[in-house]
Amino acid sequence: MSDDPKTIAADIARELRANPEAWTKGCYARGSSNEQVEAHSSLAQKWCLAGHIMKRCPEKYWPISQRFREAIGLDKDTYLSMWNDGKERTVDEVIAACEKVATS
Repeated sequence: MSDDPKTIAADIARELRANPEAWTKGCYARGSSNEQVEAHSSLAQKWCLAGHIMKRCPEKYWPISQRFREAIGLDKDTYLSMWNDGKERTVDEVIAACEKVATS
């Protein structure tokens, strides 16, 4: 699997456009009963934005997430998971953020 942020972002955007139910809030990943699971778990069926990155490239999560944070315009104290879990956040906003990273 690629560790290029643009490729990862394009893959996540494509996956979420095809299956918006594959996105979640409040934890990195959830299983079929909406239970919290690890992002890498075979039981995972939906992920927050950070979890989507973790499942694809766990060893390079921090530099890749930094690229996402910069593209979204987050300050140094706001983690990607905090942005994802924002009360008003929608899957469409997550897809748009991924598309921004993919084309930047």
